[in-house]
Amino acid sequence: MLEVCPGSNVVLKAVTDWASHPIARLRDAGVKVTVSTDDPPFFHTTMSAECDMLHKTFGWDAADFAALNQTALAAAFCDDATRARVAKRLEPAQ
Repeated sequence: MLEVCPGSNVVLKAVTDWASHPIARLRDAGVKVTVSTDDPPFFHTTMSAECDMLHKTFGWDAADFAALNQTALAAAFCDDATRARVAKRLEPAQ
C-alpha cells in the first residue's frame, strides 16, 4: 500500500508536473495506492483539489475514486467497528 500526495510531489519537484506523476502507472500496474494531501496549509491543497487534478490529468472518475476510498479503508489503522462505520458512510446514496 502506497500513500501518495501528488500535489506535494509536484510542489517539491519530485516530479516535473501532474502529467508526469507515476500514480496512474502505479495503479495500472496493480500497486495499491491511496491519495492524501501531505500538509494542506503548506501546499495550499485539499482532498477535493487533489481529486480534481487527478480527474483533469488522468481522467479518473467516480468509480476510480470509490476504488481509492476502498483501498484506503482496507489499509486504515482502525478497529473493525470504526472501519464498518466508515464503510457505511462511503456507500453511495440510495
